[in-house]
Amino acid sequence: MEDKHLIEQAIRKVIREQRNESGKTQAKLAEEAGLSEKHLNKIENGKKNTSGASLFQLLLALGSQDPMILRIAEVYREIKSKNTND
Repeated sequence: MEDKHLIEQAIRKVIREQRNESGKTQAKLAEEAGLSEKHLNKIENGKKNTSGASLFQLLLALGSQDPMILRIAEVYREIKSKNTND
């Protein structure tokens, strides 16, 4: 279980670092990621763990160019478009 705790700690640290490097406030990043500012604040301060979906949204909002993240975003848009048209 300690590994999970350390992973969450690392995620929080990187999200905060990347947000600060991008010059975004918590409010701006939260808005771009589709999260509430309160939710992001709790993630960054260790009061809430991030879900896979929230992490994905944050990575996109922070401009991640990781090929897997970009592919997930592409497939997400395809599925969303298909579901909207049904």
